[in-house]
Amino acid sequence: MVRYVTTENSIVQVKESFLHFFPLHGKTAAGTIQASLDEVKQNDLDVMMCRGQEYDSASALLGTHVGVQRRIKDLNPKALFVPSRGVTGLDGARGKKQV
Repeated sequence: MVRYVTTENSIVQVKESFLHFFPLHGKTAAGTIQASLDEVKQNDLDVMMCRGQEYDSASALLGTHVGVQRRIKDLNPKALFVPSRGVTGLDGARGKKQV
């Protein structure tokens, strides 16, 4: 799920788009971060433009020292972690492109 801001005719909107599911090979932070960064690159997104991260409570994701959260923050200190809002991705899984 990607959340972003658009401006059109002086109207600012926050939108969410579901890109797609992608396979993870293993459950480690290293494997997850590599797959995630590959997806970011394949979608012509720039991790340096990231301003937030949101994950569920999986320890490989949340780890403040070696988890995905930490590794993204090492790449981009502006990518702050915010707790998960719940099942945001379900609408995307059903094919809804924007919220």
